[in-house]
Amino acid sequence: GTMVASLLLHGNVEDAIAPGLPLRPICRVVSARVLDANNEFPMDDLWENDLREAITWCVNQGARIINLSIGDSRSPFSPPRQMSAASVVDALARELGLVVVVAAGNSRPADYLDAISEASVDEYPRALLHDGATGLLDPGTSLLSLTAGGLTDAAASGAHSSHETLRRQPMGKPGWPSPITRKGPGPGQAVKPEVSENAGTLGVEEGVLVSNDAELGVVGASAEAGRLLSWDVGTSYAVPLVSRVAAAVASKFPTFSAELIRSLVLVSTDRLPFADDWEGSESVRLEAERALVGYGRPSIARATESTSHRAILVAEDSIPVNGVHIYEIPVPSSFMSPGGKRGLDIALAYSPPTRIRRLDYMASGMEYHLVKGLPLDEVAEVFARVDEEENDDDEEEEEEVSSISGLGSNLVKLVPTTQTRSRGANQLGRRVFHHKLNASDEPMFLVVRNINRWDDDTARQPYALAVALWRDEGQPELHAQLQALLEAEVELPVEIEIEQ
Repeated sequence: GTMVASLLLHGNVEDAIAPGLPLRPICRVVSARVLDANNEFPMDDLWENDLREAITWCVNQGARIINLSIGDSRSPFSPPRQMSAASVVDALARELGLVVVVAAGNSRPADYLDAISEASVDEYPRALLHDGATGLLDPGTSLLSLTAGGLTDAAASGAHSSHETLRRQPMGKPGWPSPITRKGPGPGQAVKPEVSENAGTLGVEEGVLVSNDAELGVVGASAEAGRLLSWDVGTSYAVPLVSRVAAAVASKFPTFSAELIRSLVLVSTDRLPFADDWEGSESVRLEAERALVGYGRPSIARATESTSHRAILVAEDSIPVNGVHIYEIPVPSSFMSPGGKRGLDIALAYSPPTRIRRLDYMASGMEYHLVKGLPLDEVAEVFARVDEEENDDDEEEEEEVSSISGLGSNLVKLVPTTQTRSRGANQLGRRVFHHKLNASDEPMFLVVRNINRWDDDTARQPYALAVALWRDEGQPELHAQLQALLEAEVELPVEIEIEQ
């Protein structure tokens, strides 16, 4: 607990103390324990009840961000149904308006690797991905939480420190999935984990796994008397590094909802393209990337600040059942000018009712589409027609394809696809433009849809959006035309609401 708390308060301790400046905690921490004296889940009690009581107690002490550095190794996730503790977390996150960050859970390379050899240091991600027993641990499948996977980020990764022998090889390279992390997807094929952070790595020496090397672990405060620092390996330490980003957003913007905080954490992520040189199609490589490291690594600076070349816009609203909201994305001329790259990152988070006994676990599904080069009334007409067709027929997928795909080149393709993103409650879509945009590409509209599964027909679903527009450094600044937007996150108004 001490090490987890230190990572949440101060981040990577090695980096924090390097400048020689006083450590200033980013937030206050309250701690609750749900494991027994052996750091195991109690066998004589339903630990889900203990978890509910612990979270409720923390909330009563004023907590808004819940850090769950735990995982039940007795039952890795096996589709399709949600797991019990995760469903408790989902219910509390929605009821109490919490941002919850959970661990993907730890795996054992000795269990999923056929043999330990020098080749294992590069080949383990594929073995981890394809092993049937490396699924997420409960409550890491919580759909209304952010699940944190583990990265290899030790200073020794990809090189040798003075304390390593020449025979010892660290597993992976910086930015690769840690060999002890676990894989997604989550229930309903939702993207899980959504985010990843440093969890340390292991070494291989003469065909043996090495786990007692501090150079390869995560460093934090020690609970032992007379010892300042300690180190360890595990996704339990990735969780507080992600929770720290959420806490920074909540500290700077105390009125932001849990959904908006989640959206800003998502939109702050940097991709981790460790599988780009793998064999197979691009879609297969991207699927592997999402399964092991999610959307990427989050950043406090990118979650809380706009810069001269990156502007963040936000929106919070509630949408009716089977409703549509349309937002206009303001596009400055500097974004359109030739030279270099530019792009948009769009995050959406929502917290629908959930029921563990249903295969369609979430009461509603949300999705969004980016449309360019059409007037608002035409965009509204297309998406109103989609909803009318869905009400007239039960052939939802066929009707959506016929109506929305009819937008042709006016529909901007985001990565991952709408179908992939919309399986979860934490969604991120990206688009990079390598070419000059023309006047015919304006205006740009973001269309948000709420698709009912079993919610009440009169319900309205709260949600939040975070949109980042960015340009390469060295290209024209966005700040020149969006100065008012760059001093703080700026809220987008809904242009049109369509209700069925």
